[in-house]
Amino acid sequence: MRWFWVLGLVALSECFVKIPLKKVKSIRGSFKEKGMLQEFLEKDPNRIAFTLPDQEMSTETQRTYMDLVFVVTIGIGTPPQELDVLFDTGSNHLWVTSVFCNTSACANSNAFDPDLSSTYQYSHQLTYHEYLCGNVQAVVGHDVVQVSGLVIPSQSMGLSIRELGKYLEHAEFDGILGLSFPELGEPQGPTILQNLRAQGVLPKNLFAIYLGSPSSENKNNSVLMLGGVDPSCYSGELHWVPVSRPFYWEVVLDSISMNGVQIACQGGCQAIFDTGTSVLQGPPKSILNIQKIIGARLIKDEYILNCRTVCILPDIVFTINGVDYPVPASAYVFRSHRNICYSNLFQNTAFTSQKVWILGNVFLKLYFSVYDLENKRIGLAPAV
Repeated sequence: MRWFWVLGLVALSECFVKIPLKKVKSIRGSFKEKGMLQEFLEKDPNRIAFTLPDQEMSTETQRTYMDLVFVVTIGIGTPPQELDVLFDTGSNHLWVTSVFCNTSACANSNAFDPDLSSTYQYSHQLTYHEYLCGNVQAVVGHDVVQVSGLVIPSQSMGLSIRELGKYLEHAEFDGILGLSFPELGEPQGPTILQNLRAQGVLPKNLFAIYLGSPSSENKNNSVLMLGGVDPSCYSGELHWVPVSRPFYWEVVLDSISMNGVQIACQGGCQAIFDTGTSVLQGPPKSILNIQKIIGARLIKDEYILNCRTVCILPDIVFTINGVDYPVPASAYVFRSHRNICYSNLFQNTAFTSQKVWILGNVFLKLYFSVYDLENKRIGLAPAV
């Protein structure tokens, strides 16, 4: 059964729109509950063959949505059919589960039915998305899409016809809404952000993410902002960082340190801001070194710490464009309801040949982030 936190009503100001986010259980959490997590983590991601389909299909870099936890409700068609989609800064397309899909992974999702929409337009283009936890094949169509009162008359999207992989069966979402640069992946038509900007409904070509303050007692205040920024969500000034490669939201990471000593990213590396994971990911050797420093031990399928040591562990400091962004142990360690402490640090298997770190929601909950498509930069400030 789905569970989520529903935030306040959508707030539309004269300048931008604030869209409430729902929090759903991650695939990792579902696996852990059902005793399936170790089976997944023991599988070598490199065993998954990445076969390029024929020329009529487009492909997307392999990604895993094990840790995604925030969704946005959108309406598709006339009359609108409501679907919960993951908002993902690591991809740029929109695809949803459809009635065309008859694989078991589609059984637990709400499915879009184009025959119930008077405005749906068919096409013969296919898209193919390969993930570490399965793959999705979809047919591209066009229809009206509504996002919190904003209406796009003709938005391209993929309607799934096959969702393969038993792990996708445990995903509590109905599709994915990509927010990366349009250049990432093969073209499927203008993105949602491109269409909204072209319609003139967004004053600025940017969006912002506020996942709430870790010290806030109000857990139901996460929002996605389109076209503007709410200054009440952060303290101080926004520090802008240029995007190093405008595909992902990727920047140069100066160093990673603890207690003033550099522990990773010697000579600089890359970091991707990704709502597609709730954890911190890095090169295997660097992650193993940090696990050793914080005293985390591998027990069955995850790294576990002595909870009594968490209060004395130092911050992990990410230095980006000359500014330090500390991540305290209270963030990089997760304490379960059973009083077991797990490390929120995981090995990045998607970029094994590069020194790339993934800064997921562990980081983004601490720091309000702004994604400026026009100027190709990211703004960061402490969340309040």
